[in-house]
Amino acid sequence: MKRKIQKITRSEKASSKPKLSSPRLPPEVLRHVLCYFDLSRQYPGNGYDNTLLHLDVVLDLMAASMRNHGIHAEKRYGPNIRRFAALLSSAHSLGLMYCRSITAFTILMEAQEPKNYEAFLTIFKLAKPVQLRIVISNETLPDSQARASKRKRFSKALGQHCTHVTSLHLDFPEDVEPTHTPPEKNPFLATHIQAMRASLTSINISNTPDAPTQLALSSCNNVLNAYFANCEVGAADFILRGLGNLRTVDLVDLKRGQISTLLTGLSSVCGQLEELRITETAAIFGTPTSEKLRSENAEALRTLILRCIRLKRLKIWNLPGVDNSVLRVLSLCCPDLEHLYLQSLHWAGDELTGAGIWNAIKTPWPRLQELTLMYEQVDPEFLGLASYAQLYISP
Repeated sequence: MKRKIQKITRSEKASSKPKLSSPRLPPEVLRHVLCYFDLSRQYPGNGYDNTLLHLDVVLDLMAASMRNHGIHAEKRYGPNIRRFAALLSSAHSLGLMYCRSITAFTILMEAQEPKNYEAFLTIFKLAKPVQLRIVISNETLPDSQARASKRKRFSKALGQHCTHVTSLHLDFPEDVEPTHTPPEKNPFLATHIQAMRASLTSINISNTPDAPTQLALSSCNNVLNAYFANCEVGAADFILRGLGNLRTVDLVDLKRGQISTLLTGLSSVCGQLEELRITETAAIFGTPTSEKLRSENAEALRTLILRCIRLKRLKIWNLPGVDNSVLRVLSLCCPDLEHLYLQSLHWAGDELTGAGIWNAIKTPWPRLQELTLMYEQVDPEFLGLASYAQLYISP
């Protein structure tokens, strides 16, 4: 018996295929995929997602998401920064939302090629990032007269697009001991900061800025939060004295100078200060401190705390001079204190016992949530009452 084989016509074959309006994924799907990528997490070895180690992966996805909107072939622009700027321009012309998703941007200032300037200006004009990090590198390029002229024009143009920046992180080259040379003047950076002056509310300074930059930063009187790390005491002091609306100050591992001078200067602008953290500042590990240094620090701290009537959080770690007199002023002038952390160097010679500060009828800090005193001889009565108040004590 012969088996009958049914023939399928060409038209029937065509009708059996699914009807698709386009073989490409909808751009909405690709944009949704892009939302799961974080360009700030590209650091292998730190437990972060390394899928974006090559930025071209994201830029390819970004380009693909626009092809259903009329972009069928993307022109290659070489370096990622220029390609990214071109894609942003295309997205903006198509009414896509990529520009709104960019909140932070980093510029490697000194080693930037002039041919990338236009790309930076495009990104800032379209995205308007509110967080800006500028890295000043020692790896400078040969600076001819033509390059310097282009850089000056770029700096002026970029300043016009920085008026929306609220958070600025400046990362200066580290000054390696024992050789000490003052940082080179950078007038272009000062120009950028002047353009951000009205909008800046937060500054983060790593290492020591040059003199024009210090002057520009000190004029940003709308700054609420200031962070200094590995910076010279004199530079931090000069900048802080011009910031009259501070709410938070972090001082981490400052160097070269007396911290007491900085604390005295800070007392003139600390009327609205709510958080103060001083960590490993103006202290050389393993070197005994003099009585004069402890006395100067204690006096400066008392002067500062007397004017910090709104202080809520205080952390002082490894600063000689924190003694009972400082704690007493703190108990009298800062009733809103919520977190207190005081730790002394084992060789500092400071005596902080808490005796007479806290007793059965006197509660200096009614809103206190956490208390840490890492000193060798804390008064037993102070410990008992603090424990009763469910606070943490670590003598």
